[in-house]
Amino acid sequence: MTLSVLIPTHNHDCTLLVRTLAAQAETCVQGGLLRSWEIVVGDDGSTSASCAAALDGLAALPHCRLVRNQQSRGRAAILNRLAAQAQHGVLLVLDADAMPADAFTLRRILEAVRQNPDAAICAMARHVAVCPSAAQRLRWRVERRGETRRPVAKRNANPHNNVSTFCFAIAKHAFLRTGFDERITTYGYEDVLFGHALRRAGIAVRHIDAHMLHLGLDPTPAYVAKAEQAMRTLAAHWQSLAPLSPASRAVGRIERAHMLPLAALAGRWLAPLTRRLLTGPLPHPFVLDVHKLLILCAERHRSLRCPQ
Repeated sequence: MTLSVLIPTHNHDCTLLVRTLAAQAETCVQGGLLRSWEIVVGDDGSTSASCAAALDGLAALPHCRLVRNQQSRGRAAILNRLAAQAQHGVLLVLDADAMPADAFTLRRILEAVRQNPDAAICAMARHVAVCPSAAQRLRWRVERRGETRRPVAKRNANPHNNVSTFCFAIAKHAFLRTGFDERITTYGYEDVLFGHALRRAGIAVRHIDAHMLHLGLDPTPAYVAKAEQAMRTLAAHWQSLAPLSPASRAVGRIERAHMLPLAALAGRWLAPLTRRLLTGPLPHPFVLDVHKLLILCAERHRSLRCPQ
């Protein structure tokens, strides 16, 4: 087996991740699981000078390359570019703020690829058992809730609907049949569209009990801003995403009941309140769910009144 590890990044120094994966890849070579490998980091227009300098140093590491966009074009575009330039047959895509949970994480993923060569293999994100800080409490609670509610068996019961691009492996030729939808240039819903594309292409998905630690837990204000941006992304790409999102289906029911104008008005009035609750000392994931629905109602109503 030959492997290209693809890591898109923006203003994030992933040097430790690259070194950790390189060490695990060498172990897999020595164990006969890999013949050759590379790690390709895609810098999508980082504006941090210190981060850009750190990423420049990666090109000096064995088996490592750096691909750089001078301006950010979005995660979908940089990943498609990395995949097209990959030199090996299997792609392992992971976020820059990931870290193998133990010394055998890469081996587990590659063994799953060897057993399921025609499938996309999704590893799971794991989060520490104790919240790292009060500033990260909301994101930590949301992610831990997701781990509890969606174990491997449940994800495999409906595999394409549970695709996460946080860490997945796929044959290069299979990825090139689908790719990432480059219309998505803002945060949110790349995973959903990619899972749908895999289903349409007839590519199986298997979720496995291998874990990558998610180290990049956003502070609550930044996380709430990301959640709001995801709702704007959903509203902007309604035709493609509406059939695939539970949030859009809920708003669709409100729309069919001719209640969307009222819901949008409620969103404009109540969203500041739910935002304050979320950025307070005791943020709750349920409040985030309500806040996202309020934002989506307002955005959907706006798009219907002022179509692009």
